[in-house]
Amino acid sequence: MKNITIKNWKGEEFTGEWNSKTYSPKINNDENLVRIYINNEQIHVYKDELAKISEDAEKTMLNIDIEQINRILSKYDAEEILKITNVVFANQGKIREALNNSTEAVVAYSKVYDNLETIKNNLKRKSLR
Repeated sequence: MKNITIKNWKGEEFTGEWNSKTYSPKINNDENLVRIYINNEQIHVYKDELAKISEDAEKTMLNIDIEQINRILSKYDAEEILKITNVVFANQGKIREALNNSTEAVVAYSKVYDNLETIKNNLKRKSLR
């Protein structure tokens, strides 16, 4: 569930938890409308309004960078980091499935995955020296 603030098709603002799902509209037969549920309340919104929310969520998730990962991993020695990255790599399919193939989550996970792979390769090179 994501906390969002969005305007419905009438311009009224709603805030609450959204399950990230969209449904066909029950009003106006307008192809630009979708139906969503916020706090289990049915809301009709324009697709472009909903796209703004999705873009914001994606930008937030993509703020994960190599420096943040390095700060977290700096608490572990090289052997522990290799174990962690091996678990991530071995369970990639399960992790993607757990993310429900949400575009934003998969993109963010892919970025973390790539950064972990870079770290793992750097650690391997250091250990070969």
